[in-house]
Amino acid sequence: DGRRFFRWLRSCAHKAPMNVSFLLLSAKPGAMKEMDENGHTPLHRACCRRLSKKVVSILFNKWPNAIKVKDFADCTPLHCACMFLASFEVISLLLDRWPGAIKEKDWHGWTPLHHACYNESSVDVMSLLLNSWPDAIKLKDNHGCFPLHCACMYKSSTDMVSLVLSRWPDAIKEKDSHGWTPLHYVCNQRASVDVISLLLSSWPDMIKQKDHRGCTPLHTACLFQASPNVISLLLKSWPGATKEKNNLGHTPLHCACNNWTSVGVVSLLLSSWPAAIKEKDKYGKAPWYCGSKYTSRTLIMHMRGKGDGKTLKILLFCVSSLYSDEKANDNPSLNDIMRFFINIEWWNGVLLLVDKHPSITKTLNLHTNIMPHFLSVVGKCCNLTT
Repeated sequence: DGRRFFRWLRSCAHKAPMNVSFLLLSAKPGAMKEMDENGHTPLHRACCRRLSKKVVSILFNKWPNAIKVKDFADCTPLHCACMFLASFEVISLLLDRWPGAIKEKDWHGWTPLHHACYNESSVDVMSLLLNSWPDAIKLKDNHGCFPLHCACMYKSSTDMVSLVLSRWPDAIKEKDSHGWTPLHYVCNQRASVDVISLLLSSWPDMIKQKDHRGCTPLHTACLFQASPNVISLLLKSWPGATKEKNNLGHTPLHCACNNWTSVGVVSLLLSSWPAAIKEKDKYGKAPWYCGSKYTSRTLIMHMRGKGDGKTLKILLFCVSSLYSDEKANDNPSLNDIMRFFINIEWWNGVLLLVDKHPSITKTLNLHTNIMPHFLSVVGKCCNLTT
C-alpha cells in the first residue's frame, strides 16, 4: 500500500542501506511512479537528498521515464540535483540519460543552470552544464533574470561569477524586469568587494545604471546595509553617485539613514558630499530628520557615556546643525561637535568643521606651530579611512 511507498521515501531521505531500499522496491515496484505531497518521485527525492550515483542509477533503471517527470513546481530531477548541490557524478549521469533536461524550465522559468548559479554549484558542475548547452547562459526567467543575475543573487564566489561572465560577457549589461543589473543584485546581497570589483572592471559604466525606481547600485547598497568596504569601493568608482536621486527624491544618504545603516557607511557618504545632509526628497524631508529629536543635552550625555548611545542619529544631528541656516537654542556648540567627531574618529568631519568654522581652531588650545601638524595628521587619517 501507500505506506510502504513513504517508507521508501524516508529510506532515501535518511540514506538507508542499499539492501533496505531493495526490499522496499521489491515489496511495491509501483512505488517508483508514486508522488509525495510535492509531486516528487523517488528519483526527485534522491536528487534532493544528494544520494549516491549508485542509488540514482538504480532508480533510473527501475523506471527510465522518471527522469522526465516534473514535480508540482515543474522541476525535473536535474533541477532538484542542481538546486540541492548533488554530486558531479549524479548530475553527469542525469545529463547522460536525458541531455534535453538541460533545456527544461520550472514554473519560475529557471533552467537547471539558473539553479546551479543561484545555489553556487562547484565550478566542475557549472562547466558541465555550460558545455552541455552553451546557449543556456542566454536564457532569462519569467522575471528577466539571466544565469549571471542568479549567480549574483546570493553571495556567490568570485570564481563562480567569473566563470559565468566568461561564457557570455555581454550578460553584464542585461537588466531584469525591475531594471536591476547584476551589480544591483550583488549590492543587495552584501557580496564581497572582490565580486563587485570583478563586475566593475568588466563594465565600469554599470555603476551609473539605474533601476525602474531610479536607484543606482549605491542606492541599493545603502538600502540593504552593505559594509563600509563596499560603499567605499562604489564611491571610488563614481564619487558623483552620492548626488543622484531616485524616483522618490532620495539620495544614497536618505536610503542609508532610513534603513539605519552603520555609522561607518553614513560617515563615508557625508565625507564624499557633506551637503547631502540638507537635500530634500519629494516629500520635503532631508536625511537629518532621523536625528531631529536630539538636542545639545543629548550630545553631552552621549559624550559622558550616558543616554541611548544612538551614535548615528547624533552624527546626523551634528552635521545638520553645521548646515542649518537657523540658530536654534538647542543646537550643539562647535566645541561639542568637534569633541564628538574626534570621539567617533570621523576625521573628515573634523576637517569639515574646521573648513566651515576656522575659528574653532582657536578653542583647541594648540600652539600656532602645532596647528599645521594637527591638521596634517587629521588629513592623513582621512586618506586612510576613505
